[in-house]
Amino acid sequence: MEQIRILLVEDNPLDVRLLREALKGMNGHQPIVTNVSRLDEALARLRSDPFDIVLLDLSLPDSEGFDTLEQLHAAAPDKPIVVLTGYDDDRFAVRAVQEGAQDYLVKGEMDGGVIMRSVRYAIERARTLTELRQSEERYRLLAENVRDVIWTADTDLNVTFVSPSVYLLQGFTPEEMVGRSVADIISPESLELVKQIYAEEMAARQSDTSDMYRSRTLEIELRHKNGTMLWVEITATLLRDSQGRIIGFTGVSRDISERKRNARIQSVLYQIAEATTASQDLGSLLTTIRRKLGRLIDTTNFYVALYDEEKDQYEFPCFWDQCDMPPESPRQMPNSLTDLVRRIKTPLLMDPEKHRELAESGKVEPYGTSAMIWLGAPLMASHGVIGVVVVQSYTNPDQYTERDRDLLSIVAGSLALAIERKRAEDARREAHHRLATLVQAIPEYVYFKDAAGRNLVVNKSFEKLVGREQSEIIGKTDDDLFPPDLAAYCRASDEKVKLAGKPVVFEEASTDANGRITYFDTIKVPLFDESGNYDGLIGVTRDITERKLAEETLRTTTGQLKNLFDNLDYMFMSWDILNNRILQMSPACEKIYGFPRQAFYDDPGLVANRVVPSDQAVAAEWFEKLYRGEPFNGQLRIIRADGEMRWVEVNAKPAIAADGTLLRVDGVISDITQRKRAEQIQTVLARISDAAVTSDNLEDLLSAVREHLGLLLDTTNFYIALYDPEKSVYSFPVFADQHDTFGLSRRPLPRGMTDYVRRTGQPLLADEAVCRRLEEEGEVELIGTNSHIWMGAPLRTAQGVIGVVAVQSYTDDVNFAAEDMDILSLVSSHLAMAIERKRAVDALFESEEQLRQAQKMEAVGRLAGGIAHDFNNLLTSILGHSELTLYKLHEDDPLREGVEQIMKSAERAAALTRQLLAFSRKQVLQPRVFALNDIVSEMEKMLRRLIGEDVLLVTKLGSDLGSVKADPGQVEQVIMNLAVNARDAMPGGGKLIIETSNVELDELYAWQHGDINPGHYIMLAVSDNGHGMDSDTLSHIFEPFFTTKEHGKGTGLGLSTVYGIVKQSGGHIYVYSEVGRGTTFKIYLPRVEGAAELLAIPASNEPLLGKETVLLVEDEDGVRDLVRKILEKKGYRVLSARAASEALQVIELNREPIHLLVTDVIMPELSGDELARRITSLRPEIRVLYMSGYTDDSIGQHGVLDPGTAFLEKPFTADALARKVRQVLDTPAPVS
Repeated sequence: MEQIRILLVEDNPLDVRLLREALKGMNGHQPIVTNVSRLDEALARLRSDPFDIVLLDLSLPDSEGFDTLEQLHAAAPDKPIVVLTGYDDDRFAVRAVQEGAQDYLVKGEMDGGVIMRSVRYAIERARTLTELRQSEERYRLLAENVRDVIWTADTDLNVTFVSPSVYLLQGFTPEEMVGRSVADIISPESLELVKQIYAEEMAARQSDTSDMYRSRTLEIELRHKNGTMLWVEITATLLRDSQGRIIGFTGVSRDISERKRNARIQSVLYQIAEATTASQDLGSLLTTIRRKLGRLIDTTNFYVALYDEEKDQYEFPCFWDQCDMPPESPRQMPNSLTDLVRRIKTPLLMDPEKHRELAESGKVEPYGTSAMIWLGAPLMASHGVIGVVVVQSYTNPDQYTERDRDLLSIVAGSLALAIERKRAEDARREAHHRLATLVQAIPEYVYFKDAAGRNLVVNKSFEKLVGREQSEIIGKTDDDLFPPDLAAYCRASDEKVKLAGKPVVFEEASTDANGRITYFDTIKVPLFDESGNYDGLIGVTRDITERKLAEETLRTTTGQLKNLFDNLDYMFMSWDILNNRILQMSPACEKIYGFPRQAFYDDPGLVANRVVPSDQAVAAEWFEKLYRGEPFNGQLRIIRADGEMRWVEVNAKPAIAADGTLLRVDGVISDITQRKRAEQIQTVLARISDAAVTSDNLEDLLSAVREHLGLLLDTTNFYIALYDPEKSVYSFPVFADQHDTFGLSRRPLPRGMTDYVRRTGQPLLADEAVCRRLEEEGEVELIGTNSHIWMGAPLRTAQGVIGVVAVQSYTDDVNFAAEDMDILSLVSSHLAMAIERKRAVDALFESEEQLRQAQKMEAVGRLAGGIAHDFNNLLTSILGHSELTLYKLHEDDPLREGVEQIMKSAERAAALTRQLLAFSRKQVLQPRVFALNDIVSEMEKMLRRLIGEDVLLVTKLGSDLGSVKADPGQVEQVIMNLAVNARDAMPGGGKLIIETSNVELDELYAWQHGDINPGHYIMLAVSDNGHGMDSDTLSHIFEPFFTTKEHGKGTGLGLSTVYGIVKQSGGHIYVYSEVGRGTTFKIYLPRVEGAAELLAIPASNEPLLGKETVLLVEDEDGVRDLVRKILEKKGYRVLSARAASEALQVIELNREPIHLLVTDVIMPELSGDELARRITSLRPEIRVLYMSGYTDDSIGQHGVLDPGTAFLEKPFTADALARKVRQVLDTPAPVS
């Protein structure tokens, strides 16, 4: 036995010693005693150590009286406590037990035995009470949480106890049930059963007590609080008192409503299945189903609506209703509850409120009398919803529940199957009738035979064939009906069908006495019984004599057509668009396209895919016409399998279905290359002749020659070489080449291909083999990049050969033929005469070039000085931020030297803008790889200043823009020059658009423009909506000194500089203009690979200090932010405004003194001068300082700044700004 552990809570040492002495005198198991003298110590020890009992003195240093007992009991409610007291008082003892003590001991009257008895008693009593509480708690939890209802009743059948789960079962609370008679809560039938069982048990138990706890199980109907009935299974036993007398009974009730309900549902579904077989028609079936369903739910008001999807109508084969007459059938019921159930395929339980909500939302419309509750379920068949079954009540809103909805849904499934099965049976009967009618009506000979060959059924056609009535044929064999040889043939074919076990088709011929042949087509199908044994056959024979004769005629005609089809020069095709397959393709496709005929069957898209890229849009328009049902006729180019381009003419006609779908395209394609070639040659020669007469200079003529010749030949690589016999060199007035640059300057071409043609005076067509042969023979020395094919023709005049015109290709996708050489020779003769005539003019132009170049250089210098101010805003930002950065760096900071260098460079740049007075189009460039968008974005603010406030600047920068390699400064100059031109073209204001994008220029574009190669470019477009230019002006705009501006307003070098920069950067520039509509310049710079380099980064310095308040008005965010930072760095309080309206609002709202207004001159809304006048009228004491990056001319145009006004010109340094501000503030105010 384990030792008892006692916690002694006693502060009197004497009492502690006496108690310990008393316990020492105990024999046997001596307890372990732990003493504490304070209540807080006792509470701490109880939390940490496992004690069996507490001996407690109520008078402690930190607690007194029963409060001590109360605190200890609250801290350890399950720990037995024995109170130690010095008084033997019964009232004290009672109070101690009430407060939680198990016993009490009187000090001085206890020995060891008394103490131990009390201790053991207290421990045992506490353990018993704890177990009792735990038992009661377990029983309470069981009673409260079990779903079955535990109950007791007295001998009068009144409820005396019921568990809380009764609420879940019947809706009553336990309080409502106790005292209630069993007769009130069960059905009369169930009450009689309960009384009978109770009487039987009472009689049996009174006489025999051997089986006191025997239980009985029965099923009864209980009444729910809401009035509905439910089925429960009761297991009950008699209840006895301690003397064994019967005082009532107790039991457990379990809800079996679902089980009973499922059993009834299964029964009803089984009866529905039986009714489906037994009922003769659909009406009687539905009547039976209604009656069976009435055992589960109320079917007083019941109807079935069957839906006809094709007609969108409902029929009502079954309709019972207390209020409404059977509806007109069939009828449409749009937006009805019935139609809603069909559409959503979900059962609906609908009360008037929900019905009203649906009606107000427009989802349903009322039909018939409004029901208190409405329940409908869809009839889901194998192929979808075939209708709806509905029950409803006009009197009881609680007639149907969610459970009834689920039930009706289940029954609806069986009902749908029953309806579908009945419909199928009716359809089979109808089909059988129709089949019999059809068999008798068809012209073919139809017969049914049994396994012995006897005819069972024949149609009227067979009667006519045999020449007997049906009654004479039925039961007869072929031997009874036909001649012996025919009968034997029929028996043999029947045997073949029997042995084959599957349908067999025979084609037969017979000859009558007149020698006339009749052809028959017969199919015989074997029949087998359920065991798989042969049971006869069905035969259908028809006369196919006419068809056979037609087939023979068709074969003859088809052969003739095929012969014609195969030998046509035209390509005929029939294309099944719906299934993307070629139905027919004539052999001419191989001649036109160069592909084998089978390739078109394998890939129907080959016909369209070989269209040249530039004609794809035309082909797409043709297909749109076909899809609209319109035929088309047109011409386009294709690429043959061997790479040769051909012109074809296409005539196509669509085949359209009734619904507008394009089914098939039938077309004829003919090769018109030779015809087009002849037409093009005539056109080109005529254009060249016209150009020779109308061109003002040699360059125009030669450009026109290349452009026009490009319609006949690939002139991607094209040049004209004019020979100078005195210097033995060639000049190249026109030179376009993808690889070589030898034609960019005058040079000798000793023994080259060009020189060979000039020397021989004969045209030459040379592929790689010819070139090698001429080189091996020593006739030529090949220079430049080897070409795949080269063709040249001499330029011959009366004085001899003056040069050569040549074309070449570096790839095998372009080839030249003998006919191409004839064309080039013909063109060269016209060209030579025109060149001879122009040479005299060229000599004069050459003599003037030197003078023009000198004048140009002088004008360019003036231009550089004129545009220097455009860098002012950029330099303002660079200088200002450099100084601000220096303010933040210590003297010994390693970054300081770099920032100072930036500032020095910016200052040098400012000086250079004043010194760039002389440069030419042939200037040295510093190309870099950069993103054009960065340049445009950086220039945007400066451009807005440059073009003025009355011109709207719009930028449209392309996404994912590629890089270019050029001089960024020169590109900026190009943009700036074009922007200035656009501004001057819009004196009354307008819109300037700068746009960038990635473009790919194809060969057609290159042919049309002559001096550009196909490939990837970055396009920069500058457009205005100004006055535009006429054709005469357009022809001169890139010439130096050409200007349309008044004297003194333009140098005429802006666009010639742009042209030179673009050309020297490897780019191309084109201009499009219409008088009165505006002008667009498009620049194409070659796109390059590689990451863009970073462009310049701005910086600042340090000036004078002040504490005054400054109002800063600047519409440029960058300049405004920089000036604010500089002034705040110097101690000023800065109020910033973006525009005049904001500045005036600041003046109005800020009543504190404002000492200085720093304003830009040109701004939106109001100019700086007008803003200053308004502000000084409100605050006369405010000083004014103007800033501007414009020239005097620009400022003068806007009428701002009176003489003597304080003015700071951009760009300025932070120090210059601070000094100017300090100067203005420190200048004495003028005396009024």
